Amino acid sequence: MGRHLTLSADRKGISGGDANTTNNRMELSAVIEALQTIR
Repeated sequence: MGRHLTLSADRKGISGGDANTTNNRMELSAVIEALQTIR
């Protein structure tokens, strides 16, 4: 599973992944990482 986020205003990209996880966990970790980035 993987995640990818692009913030268009700043053109920042975030990506990552984990082989042994669920899609729900990856979606939540993507949201958390995005919020930490824009904070």
